[in-house]
Amino acid sequence: MGPALMYSTTTVTLFVVAISYMVYTAPLLTLYAVIPLPILSISIYRLSIAIGAPLYSNTFPTYHLRSESFSGIAVIKPIPWKVLHK
Repeated sequence: MGPALMYSTTTVTLFVVAISYMVYTAPLLTLYAVIPLPILSISIYRLSIAIGAPLYSNTFPTYHLRSESFSGIAVIKPIPWKVLHK
């Protein structure tokens, strides 16, 4: 949990400092830059669901486990629960 806490704290601190400086420098421009962010994040989330659902439904219909070689080590990746239990 150490690195996760450190990275989260760094990200939040940097975000607060950057947005504060942006508001101090140009408030209207900051507003124009920050307003589209929630809309963009929702759009990306919905697009990833729309793209990911057909991929998982057709890619591994009969296999339960998939193995692949990664840096010389065999890695076994389980198929998501939704694909196996439709």
